Amino acid sequence: MNSRWILPVLVGLVLAACQARGPADNRADFRYQWLDYLQGQDIQATCRADGPDRVRLIYNADFNTQIRTFDLFIDNNGAGILDTRSWISAGSLLRLNGSLSQVLAPEKSQTTLSPDQVFQLTGLLGESGFPGPVPVGEKLRSDSYFWVGLACVDGVFGIQVWSGQDLRNVPFAGLLEQWDPIAEPLPPASVAPLPPFANVVAANRRERDASLLYYEAEVAPSSLRAWWRS
Repeated sequence: MNSRWILPVLVGLVLAACQARGPADNRADFRYQWLDYLQGQDIQATCRADGPDRVRLIYNADFNTQIRTFDLFIDNNGAGILDTRSWISAGSLLRLNGSLSQVLAPEKSQTTLSPDQVFQLTGLLGESGFPGPVPVGEKLRSDSYFWVGLACVDGVFGIQVWSGQDLRNVPFAGLLEQWDPIAEPLPPASVAPLPPFANVVAANRRERDASLLYYEAEVAPSSLRAWWRS
């Protein structure tokens, strides 16, 4: 996101209904909505020159451990609403001594950002390579750590992903963590080697743990294509 791209964002965005559409608010519907949300299909469906502009950032910290999502809505004056959600697994719940409701529904909150804060965040996104060239053909696996960025600006839908060593260049993450009203630190990113994904999925199939879900996503020039693995 260079300066020429940021300015139209701050000047031209209209505040959308400040409620992220997906992932679902309960585990029962989560599987059926997550991939659409990850691919930004709701953003694409309303992405037109005279429509609302949006920014979405997703942190996949091993899908079966924790996911953190950030949906940014910006009004005509450049101020914004940041909608934040955190999903944790049953295993994470035990470690955090939480309640069952934390697994059945996401912890969520919203906070208001000033125009200066919005400008600061979009500037860091630009420094991180959004919406620059994407790693076309790269595959993302749900048991790894990565960020996905999605946006519609002036009717143009764009994406970016950060995985592997690129996770060292996500300065916007610290800012989101600082503003996140959930007030839980982001899980530290791991770039440790993983076993073949097919082996991981097959092991879960043998154990028949229906609570564990696995997916893959492939990066295209201007979109993500995602599918469940079972």
